[in-house]
Amino acid sequence: MTWFWLALAAAASMGVSYAVFGHLVKFVPGHVVMLVGSVGSLLIYGVMTALGKEWGQVSKLLSPPLVGWMMLQIAALVALNLLSAWAIQRQNATMVSVVEMSYPIFVALAAFVLFREVQFTMGVAVGGALILAGVVCVYLWK
Repeated sequence: MTWFWLALAAAASMGVSYAVFGHLVKFVPGHVVMLVGSVGSLLIYGVMTALGKEWGQVSKLLSPPLVGWMMLQIAALVALNLLSAWAIQRQNATMVSVVEMSYPIFVALAAFVLFREVQFTMGVAVGGALILAGVVCVYLWK
């Protein structure tokens, strides 16, 4: 499967996840949903790592020079999940996900600031401008 189809499948999975999350937070706080989901994810990833006999790879992430980056990854993932949860509790999941579609701009910015990688092309710039225009439209005409 090519990267495009994998990314599209990931987007579809995210859509289902957000819709279900939006429903679950009507009954319990978002961080509780995240906790239970994280435990389930841990079990699945643990089995995948065990079956692939890749436990040695874990020590690489917990040793210099990667441990700092791993800590930043964890902090960013927790912030992503909590901020999304709080936003969905205040607005429906569809509106939140439309605003969150601006994340490719932040991916490119973080890649440049953290790693000095330039990931911009003309297509990325035009697409980013369209995304920002869409976010502004959603905000103005909510």
